[in-house]
Parts: sequence; C-alpha cells; structure tokens
Amino acid sequence: MVSAWASENRLVLGQKKVDEKSNEITAIPALLAQLGISGCVVTLDALNTQTAIAQQLVEAEAAYILAVKQNQGTVYEDLVMLFEGFEADGYPTVIYGTVQRENAGHDRQACRQLWVVTEPAYRQYVRRGKLWANLHSLIKLVTVRVTADNIHTTTRYFISSWHATANDFMVAIRDHWHIENG
Repeated sequence: MVSAWASENRLVLGQKKVDEKSNEITAIPALLAQLGISGCVVTLDALNTQTAIAQQLVEAEAAYILAVKQNQGTVYEDLVMLFEGFEADGYPTVIYGTVQRENAGHDRQACRQLWVVTEPAYRQYVRRGKLWANLHSLIKLVTVRVTADNIHTTTRYFISSWHATANDFMVAIRDHWHIENG
C-alpha cells in the first residue's frame, strides 16, 4: 500500500494498493495521477526516485524532493563527490544555503545540518542531471543522534526541482516522515 500524505493537514489524501506482482514504482504514478498536486511539494523516498516520476510531477506543476541513495548509481556518486569536494575546500567559492537544527526527546539528542546548492554550474557535475526534469537543488543532510549508548551519524542526499531556502527543505524533509509516525 502506498499513501499520499498532506503534512500540513496531517491527512492521508489517497492510497493505492500495490499489485502482488508489482512494486511501489508502478503504484506511485497511478496515485499521483489521481491527485490535484499543482503548486505542491512532493517528497518521495529513494525507491521512487525515478526520472519518469520526476517528469510526471513537473508536468502536474508540482515540485519534487527526491531522496537519493546508492540505488541511483551515478547520481548518488556524483552528489557524494561534489559535497566532499566542497567540504575539502571549505566551500570557499560555493554559493549555498545551510541550516542547523537541534532537538531532544525519547532519551536522545539529534543535530541535523542541511546544505543546499543551486548554482547551475554545480548541477552539471551530476552526470545524469539533465534526465531529471527541472532539477534545481542538490541537498545534503547530516543527522547526528546521541543516546546514552552511542553516537550515530547518517548522511542523506536529495535532488529537487523546488526553489526554496535551506530551512524550507529541512522542514519538508522532516515532515516527510510524519506519515510513518502519525
């Protein structure tokens, strides 16, 4: 079962059952086609980070934020190398946005820092970047969780067609997980 979640309203907008001999990748486009998403920002997990889905969202006049993991091959590799290069040089000539948030609860502390790069010159480093409709933003999010027992760091990457601030991206990415928790 896949669901469309309106994070602002904390409401499920629609659901689609995944056929037994299929997967989410075929169900998501059908669900999106049923929704009026013009003007919305749609977030999807890495399984659904597909060029056809990005194209469908842009054609529906929605913006996308797509998680990128190793299943995306060169896109993932390119984002890792690009941000590692920025960090090695200390971001001296890179125009970027960043935001950091800290919170505590459930016997743990978390610190999240997000970087957004939108300069067209850097999008050219994404070898398959032209395949992603209206690609505008390259995003890195580092989360450090501290508990009594350990410290765990997670680094995630995203691509997006949305023109927004680092803070807006942070909120949208965090809100994506409300469907899991709410």
